[in-house]
This record gives sequence, C-alpha cells and structure tokens, in this order.
Amino acid sequence: KSAYDNKYNEMFELLLFSSRIRVGANSIAQSKKIAYIEIPSYVTMLKSYLFDSCTNLKIVKFKDPSPLTSISEGVFQNCSNLVEISIPSSVKSIGKNAFFGCSSLTKIDIPSSVEYIGTGAFSNCYYLTNITIPSLVTLINDNTFNECSSLTKLIIPSLVTSIGKRAFSGCSSLKELIIPSSVTSIDEGAFFGCSSLTDFSIPSSVTSIQNDVFNDCTSLKNISIPSSLTSIEKNAFKNCLSIVNFLLPSYLTLIGEGAFMGCSSLTELTIPLSITSIQNDSFHGCSSL
Repeated sequence: KSAYDNKYNEMFELLLFSSRIRVGANSIAQSKKIAYIEIPSYVTMLKSYLFDSCTNLKIVKFKDPSPLTSISEGVFQNCSNLVEISIPSSVKSIGKNAFFGCSSLTKIDIPSSVEYIGTGAFSNCYYLTNITIPSLVTLINDNTFNECSSLTKLIIPSLVTSIGKRAFSGCSSLKELIIPSSVTSIDEGAFFGCSSLTDFSIPSSVTSIQNDVFNDCTSLKNISIPSSLTSIEKNAFKNCLSIVNFLLPSYLTLIGEGAFMGCSSLTELTIPLSITSIQNDSFHGCSSL
C-alpha cells in the first residue's frame, strides 16, 4: 500500500464514513483513483453500486469487528482489477451482481454465515478458480457463476433445492461438480457451455431437463438419468458430442425440439413406450445412430 493510497484512504474515510452509520449510494462509483480501501468497523451498510466500475481498486479490507450483514447489490460490480477481498464473518447475504465483472479475482472466501447469494453475484469473474458455497445456502440463483470460465471444481451444499437459469453457463473449465439429492429443479441453460464436464448425475427428485441445460457440454460422456424424469426439453443435450449411450427412463413422455441435435457420437437409444411426443429435429445430426 503506497503513501498515496494511505492519504486517499484517509480522505475517503473522512468524506464517506464521517456519519458513522452508512455509506451513501454512488458516492465514489467509477472513481479511477482509489486502489485500496479499508472499511472502518463502525460502518453498518455499503449502499448498492458504491464502488461500481472503480477499475483501479485492487484491495478491499474490513476492520474487525465488522457489523455488516450484507454485501449490497452491485457494490463491487466491474471492479476489474480487484484481486483481494475478505468478506466479514458477520455477512449473511451477498446481493445481486455484487462481484459481477471482477475479472481479476482468482479466489474469494465466503464466510460460513452466508445464507443467500444473489443473481449474477459472481458472473463474469473469468479468473475465479476456487470458491466454496456455504452450507446454509438453499438456492443457486440465475447467472450466479455465469462465465466463471476458470472454475474447475464445485460442491453444491446439501440444503440447495434449486439451480437457476444459466447459473453455471460458460464455466468451460468446470470438470467436477457435486450435486446433492436435495435438488428438485435445474433451470434453463444451467450448464450451457460447460465444455469440460464429463460426468453428471441428475438427482432423483428432478422431473424435467429444461431447455439448453446441457447444450454445448461437448465432453459430457456419462450421465445418470433418474426414473422420475418425464420430459427432456428443447436443446437439452444439443451438441453433446461425447455421449455414446443414453438410457431414457420408462416414465418419459416428451423429447423436445432439438433435444439431442448434433450428438454425433450417440450410437444407441431406446425410446420407451411412455413417449407421447417427439418434437422437430430431436435427433438431427445424430450421424452415428
């Protein structure tokens, strides 16, 4: 931390934290000067988008003990040079787009106290390689880890019941993903473009594979399908180039449009008697069938 950073930090504290209550909205957003900030222990709230697009901000620290209970919506959005931040153990929620576009962030420690992570919270964190989702989280929101293209492994906690739209889309380095049996729904495009994923086990309580869930998962080879499944929706397995065999469950009624389009390695598929609808282009480009 340079002398300039120290001086600027003192000015920042005097300007924004003098009330000893909260920091106002958009007070310093888009500043190109600040590179380091230490949040005093008397600050109880950081308003939404406070540090949005502070592109030279590299380090954020919170003085102990911090009373913060949430990381507000968009508060560090597009801080593209942020490399270090330690979230206080008092925090229970991380807001929508809180770290969206923090493209230099390689790791972040989320405290075990966190119960909620908002939509797009870590979207476009391209160099994030490792993250642990706290055990109290019950929902993986839409776009939460969208385009985290360096993320290689992730364990979803046992309390999670739902995985949102495009939650992990574009996570092209993701090779290992553990999904708990508690998950009952996986929404559209959840794993779109997870091109390094080779194995996947769909929980037994899931009844539908939504649109584009595994679209462009080009390395996906082994997939476990539960007997509870009743529908495979539009483009669900489109361009899954490595799938060779696919066992359709006996209660399946729908194979959606383009569901297996471009699955060029697929050699064997048995369609159950329960099927009532096979839609257009379901098997288009399955050249090995």
